[in-house]
Amino acid sequence: MHPLSDHILLAIPFSNIGHSLQSQGKFEDASTFFVRAVGILEAKFGDRDIRVAQVLSDLAQCLIATSNASRRRGATTSEARANAKRIEGATVLHEKASAIFEATLGQRNERVASAVDILGQAYFLQKKYKKAEETFVRALRIREAVVGIRVLGGEVGDEKDVSATEASKLTQLELAGVDRIEELPQELRISLNNVAVASVRHMP
Repeated sequence: MHPLSDHILLAIPFSNIGHSLQSQGKFEDASTFFVRAVGILEAKFGDRDIRVAQVLSDLAQCLIATSNASRRRGATTSEARANAKRIEGATVLHEKASAIFEATLGQRNERVASAVDILGQAYFLQKKYKKAEETFVRALRIREAVVGIRVLGGEVGDEKDVSATEASKLTQLELAGVDRIEELPQELRISLNNVAVASVRHMP
């Protein structure tokens, strides 16, 4: 291996190549480049750095995409076991990434909410529906703290209390073109939908 093959300036290009390969459906190759980027960043900044967390999240998403592609093709028994391991590995990576984001940015941050939301999706894919629901709700609570409203009831200090019904009305107003409703982030509505999906009890 070339002595400069792990130079810090190569981390971003490696990550970009990973994204490019993933968009082409070349998931295994993409994972290789994400892993190399993570290794370089960890060596330079340590394993608790937010830049490491971002690429860990990218790698986890790539593993999930690999599993999804395999299932769409009709996975064999051995492939199904490999997919389960990929999802398990992706969940571990998302857990680590979300912990780094939270430790670095604090709990009142949209980036943290997104990381927690993605972690909930990983639990959902593992059919850990209760844990997924709890994680989705946690992501929602973070977003509530960011925008200063309460959607699912309860107390948020001195912040405004907004019922789920009212939140739904706000979404409809936005669709009708009301300007002020833009203060309610799209991610908050996505998280609400995730909570509803994860709450369905008759899932296979």
